[in-house]
Amino acid sequence: LDLCRLYDLDRDPAERRNRAEEDPSRVSDLRRRLRAFVASHARWERAAPPVAGAGTGGEGSPSWPEPVRRALAGDPEAAPALLDLLDPRDTPLRRIAAQALARIVPMLVSDPSGGEGPAVVQALRRTRLDTDAEVAAWASIGLARTGEPTALDSLRALLDRPARVGREAALVLGAHRDLTARTALERIVVDEQSPIEARLEAVAWLGELSDARSVGALVRALSVLRLRGGAARALGRLGSGLPSGSAGRDRAVLALRAALR
Repeated sequence: LDLCRLYDLDRDPAERRNRAEEDPSRVSDLRRRLRAFVASHARWERAAPPVAGAGTGGEGSPSWPEPVRRALAGDPEAAPALLDLLDPRDTPLRRIAAQALARIVPMLVSDPSGGEGPAVVQALRRTRLDTDAEVAAWASIGLARTGEPTALDSLRALLDRPARVGREAALVLGAHRDLTARTALERIVVDEQSPIEARLEAVAWLGELSDARSVGALVRALSVLRLRGGAARALGRLGSGLPSGSAGRDRAVLALRAALR
């Protein structure tokens, strides 16, 4: 995959010239060191909640296979190994493998050389028919992230699912400016148990949707320090998209004025 790039930051600080083909040994060494870092670092633990028994047989243990850890940390080169983990005999492992594939598939399909993208998309299409509802849901989320229309349609039925599946379905629909996700996005914004990254993303999509009914959730977000900047931007965008003199626009303007005091 042409996803690892090498730049000479001293001579090319804007990162315009990819030197990977000129120095493949350095690219290989950096890739090896990156994989070692991902394998040993705890960042992947924040990427998803533990799946009962996945890879260990222990309840809630996060000792997942190395390809899962790499993918949840954002490494698209884990794709071939992940495809092998879609084992019909191991449902917990299949769930986390599908979730990991859903995370990296947008990077794969954007690769101009093709790479593993087509194989992963075909695998996710098959996995959408899985007998396990959670596995099928993650496959739909992954395909929807690539913009596949039928998968986007199926995400609307996932909005009321609990925890991560419903949250990810709402965020993907929000990214596609789908108004059916508005209520679910508002729930994410005001839910203190949701990850702050998900709340920030939900705030941004509510601003893009420009629906006056979201003003209340965004005003509440102004009281959360880490959400305040995003909420202010979202209210500004939302207000600019509403008719002058409308109640929603007036409320957004008043909230912004209060936040600036």
